[in-house]
Amino acid sequence: MTKIKALVMTRVSSSGQLESSPDQQADACRVFCKAKGWEVVALPKSIRRDISGTNEWEDRPDYHEAVRLYTAGKVDCIVTA
Repeated sequence: MTKIKALVMTRVSSSGQLESSPDQQADACRVFCKAKGWEVVALPKSIRRDISGTNEWEDRPDYHEAVRLYTAGKVDCIVTA
């Protein structure tokens, strides 16, 4: 049986949350994926550090990159916390 390939994506609302929040979110997502038996295949730093509190969807390149990876079949799901 093929494992589910997961991309972990974190986000924060402000630059003040960048110190620990993304790492804590990523850790929680990894624990979730491990419990499900999924393989985390993508956790790019460019995606991990998405500050989205005031951005419109079209102004979130990291979000669009995650969707591109999913659409291209590089990952089976996107996991966020």
